[in-house]
Amino acid sequence: MKISSTIIFLFFASAISAQTGNIGVNTTTPQKTLHVNGSLQVTNEINVGGNSSTAGSAGTAGQVLTSGGAGTAPTWATVPGAGSTTNTLTNTTNTITSTVNGLVATAPAVNTVANTTVLTGNNNSLVTTVNGVASTSVNVPNLYTANGTLTANRTVTQGANTLAFTSTATNGFSVDGTTFSVDAANHEVGIGTAAPNTNAVLDLTSTTKGLLIPRLTLSALNSASPLSANVAGMEVYNTTTNTATSGQEVYPGEYVNNGTTWGRTLNSGDVNVIAGADGTDAIATTSTITVPAAGAVNTAIYTNTFTLTKPSLVTFSASVSFRMLSNTTDTTVSKLYRSFWEFTSLPAGSTLATATPYGPSSALYFGATNATSGIFELTPSVTLRLIAGTYTVQLTGRAAEPTSGTGFTANFGAGSNDNVSITAVPIK
Repeated sequence: MKISSTIIFLFFASAISAQTGNIGVNTTTPQKTLHVNGSLQVTNEINVGGNSSTAGSAGTAGQVLTSGGAGTAPTWATVPGAGSTTNTLTNTTNTITSTVNGLVATAPAVNTVANTTVLTGNNNSLVTTVNGVASTSVNVPNLYTANGTLTANRTVTQGANTLAFTSTATNGFSVDGTTFSVDAANHEVGIGTAAPNTNAVLDLTSTTKGLLIPRLTLSALNSASPLSANVAGMEVYNTTTNTATSGQEVYPGEYVNNGTTWGRTLNSGDVNVIAGADGTDAIATTSTITVPAAGAVNTAIYTNTFTLTKPSLVTFSASVSFRMLSNTTDTTVSKLYRSFWEFTSLPAGSTLATATPYGPSSALYFGATNATSGIFELTPSVTLRLIAGTYTVQLTGRAAEPTSGTGFTANFGAGSNDNVSITAVPIK
């Protein structure tokens, strides 16, 4: 019954050409053995090839029909790259290979110039040449051809790379005019001036500000620390007192290195006037002494107690008057008069001694008829290197005569021009 229905349908929906024997569906002029003029629905396999007694091939999954040309049956063919989703692009020895979904294509090198790139600028034009391919140019304003404004903060990360400027101009590089200027022509730098002095490698110019040298902490005169080595000419300002190393103490102040040790620079403010040096009579009290026959007498003329905060060179000087009061015409013996400095107390660690004359000044008096009398001057003076500490120093007068003498009376400090001077200059 099913076969009969199909035959009846074909009979009413098709036409058979008596001349060609072709069957047409929805056409009265079929062009081929079976001509379907409209859509064709196949719900099962399509067989291709074969002959009147042999079935054609149904192909395999994924294959497509490929035309064999006029008069030849189509065939099933596998599409290259079917099922692949890999996409690659490689370049080897100037050959470009493209793989798209499994399809591979190659192309010869576009040129024979390998890895050459040239970027040049001229008249605001940026010209790019890559591997010999024709150049492209666009207008690009830049700092080499035009001034501009920095629109935000910028940081240049150099790493191990260098940044160099070359110039032959006198003001080849500057910041804000005169704030910082590099004279590349004369190899000089100016701060506060765009025209540094030609005899200076660095010229600092200002009427309201000074030079502030590095401030650091030295440990000792014979130690380079905190520097890694002694450098001749190095100048620093030491901020701390360090007396840990005896004889190598350092104190706040400016120091210069001579290549081996540090030395403290001096200025007028470092000179410490401990006493006198003002031109006034420093010995207000006259010291009168009586020397016994063949004897000697010392008398204190002046005393001062002072403290040194750092090792210093201390100069003690005086001009002391002496006058004979009796036996001025004694012609038998001469009289000795002298004045000197001595310490009555010393700080611990001092190598000096107490009750020891320093810087004595002496003279002899010999009487005679019509001999000159009056005031004679003694000038005891000495410069000593003293450690830091507290001292008591005394200016002493001494008068004496030999064993054959009969004694005499004299005084020290009776003159109106006696003076005393004690000054200290730090040496560390």
